[in-house]
Amino acid sequence: MKASSIIATREKVKVMGLDNGFEVKGLKRSEIPSFVKYIWYDWYEPDHDIELVYWRKCWGLREAVLKVLHGEPDRYEFKVEAEDIPAIIRAIQPFFNEEYWEEEGNSIWTFEEKFPSLIQDVINLTWLKDYLESHPDSECYFYDSY
Repeated sequence: MKASSIIATREKVKVMGLDNGFEVKGLKRSEIPSFVKYIWYDWYEPDHDIELVYWRKCWGLREAVLKVLHGEPDRYEFKVEAEDIPAIIRAIQPFFNEEYWEEEGNSIWTFEEKFPSLIQDVINLTWLKDYLESHPDSECYFYDSY
């Protein structure tokens, strides 16, 4: 079993990773429009997977995505199809409400700290859906790591 942290929730005890995100294999940086913001480090190789969404210590978001993907807690990578993305966006949207974030976000980040990046995440995911539909050779994965 991979290293993880265990936290108690209202429903049960769950094993949760610290870092989560959506990585795309086969996507070139030159294909990404300027309105899509993502993390890229200078030391990455040119063919490095592109991470279009990244969350750290956002366990409520993680749980919402895993429910959509029917994720099992002992796996660390889940394939995401283009048709999964609208449901993932719908699962993220309740977190746009400050009260919901405070009750269900289960994060170290305040609503004010996280809200701007959540908006960008939905923009990125919306673009990603269209990209995956038009590039069947590309693959997207939601990862759950420590």
